[in-house]
Amino acid sequence: MIQLFLLNPDFRDHKYPPSGQTYYCPSSAWLEGILHYYPSLRNEMQVIYVDFPRPG
Repeated sequence: MIQLFLLNPDFRDHKYPPSGQTYYCPSSAWLEGILHYYPSLRNEMQVIYVDFPRPG
């Protein structure tokens, strides 16, 4: 089965001011839109959501 990795929406970057501000990945949001528009695609793959860890 195909695996698609997307960033979790509304992630926070506590090392970048202002702390606590939420962000999103435009590419992940675009792909979510495609999957919503074509729900049959979601049945053909495993969508895995991952956190956004900021490098140290």
